Amino acid sequence: MTLHIKNQIRARQKAWVKGDKEKYQQKREMVAALISSAKRKFYERKASDLRYTNPSKWFKYIYSLCGAQQLTKTSTAPNKAELQKTADLLLDAFVAPWRDREQTALSVSEVANDLDDRPPPVPNIGQVNAILKHVNPRKATGADGVPAWLLKRFHENIVQSKYPTSYKHALVSPVPKVDNPTDINNTFRQISLLPQVAKVLERIQLKLNLKDLSLNASQHAFTAGRSTMTALASITQDLYNATDSGSPYNGVHVVYVDFRKVFDLMDHGVLLTKLAAMGMTKSFWKWTQGYLSGRTQQVKLPGVLSRHGEVIAGVP
Repeated sequence: MTLHIKNQIRARQKAWVKGDKEKYQQKREMVAALISSAKRKFYERKASDLRYTNPSKWFKYIYSLCGAQQLTKTSTAPNKAELQKTADLLLDAFVAPWRDREQTALSVSEVANDLDDRPPPVPNIGQVNAILKHVNPRKATGADGVPAWLLKRFHENIVQSKYPTSYKHALVSPVPKVDNPTDINNTFRQISLLPQVAKVLERIQLKLNLKDLSLNASQHAFTAGRSTMTALASITQDLYNATDSGSPYNGVHVVYVDFRKVFDLMDHGVLLTKLAAMGMTKSFWKWTQGYLSGRTQQVKLPGVLSRHGEVIAGVP
């Protein structure tokens, strides 16, 4: 075989190898794209199915998508002293809005003299059982250590008629408003966790006394059967009605006001005065006054609790 023929054979072999490599690379990229697409569709389907049926599992899938679980495993955990210091700093930040305010809730007791002094309504066993039966067993445990599943499991055997002072204590979980928060005073939202029994007592009192609370028809927040959607639908209809009269001179002026830390700064004295003006019974008013007074909270971080902080303002 001549040298020329041998060179031709080698060249063709190299071309075949190069062509096979290019085809392999193309197939490999295609398979990788298919796997990525299948994974995306799988997680999208899981997220869509679990968003409302199983929120905790839904969050786990979201965390896995963004790599949060891997980050948690590889990051260095702070020691207990650092966590304790951080918890105290967060508590200082959360109580800062009312640090320089005077407690006014006790100074409005005289308004109770004009209220209807009917005896307080007493819940029956059926009402207590119904509320306990519908407690969400997945809710976290508060400072009293009583889990929600226990109340639900033994709802037929539990009776409670007085609001204990210990149920006014909240454990606060700091939730960052932004990624990589740097300002401890403004970039954390406090989620207050109350004991499950306290929530049951709140629902019982509200159920018994709701008839005495006449809310404005235009209020959509914290009202059963209403939401931001109903608020938008209501104001949109008002805008249509105002501009659909056929006159070219009709217009609409809208002013939106956002109050800074409105729930943290709610004055208890003002709130009690407003409730008295609504004509609620004296017994429920006094219960609400006791419910708002003497409240405390602690910031809870993994393994540590901050010192106690007094809550003299805000909506529990």
